Amino acid sequence: MSISAAPNTVCIKNASVDKALPLQYLSRQKELDLSRSVAFGDNPAGNDAPLASFAEMPFFSVARSIDETPPGVPHVGGLEFGTAVVLDRLCDMLEAEARGGPEVSKMLMGDKMTELVLECRPCAEATYTGRPTNAHL
Repeated sequence: MSISAAPNTVCIKNASVDKALPLQYLSRQKELDLSRSVAFGDNPAGNDAPLASFAEMPFFSVARSIDETPPGVPHVGGLEFGTAVVLDRLCDMLEAEARGGPEVSKMLMGDKMTELVLECRPCAEATYTGRPTNAHL
């Protein structure tokens, strides 16, 4: 049994159940290709850590600050705004892939992941804080 608390919330659950469990199940059933999936989390050092543990699935931290993100985990920030910015960019990349461009899943496992994070971070932060930047325009 595991018990945790947050403002206005108490969570009681089986300690062997975490966010990775449904993904592991779907992957074993061949219903989900982790190499064609991405995960996002605002608590990569806590309850979202299991999502960051898949070697074949990129994980993006959308935590409020980089200080909340463990070393080696790509940090975009911006919470839901950061998720939206990355998904928008990934859609652009998938459209390019459909026109014969590079395969997105292979790009995200290489140097393109760092480039994508650095490209998305300013826009995510600007959208989250309400302070537009040139990257946001």
